[in-house]
Amino acid sequence: MQFTIGEATHEKLLKLQALLRRDIPNGDPGTIFDRAVTLLLAHVESKNLGITVRPAVTPAYPSRDG
Repeated sequence: MQFTIGEATHEKLLKLQALLRRDIPNGDPGTIFDRAVTLLLAHVESKNLGITVRPAVTPAYPSRDG
């Protein structure tokens, strides 16, 4: 896949490459893109579909009010 990015996005990519140098030593843009898409997908799914990473904790006992 090839695509063109603007100057602001390029600056963000360079910043990410620097910040992720420990995890991605070669700064591979494809790896960074994959991580970003994975995180964005999880965020959008949870927002649109109500999917959560951890299920909500339900109380073990009913409340005294109910």
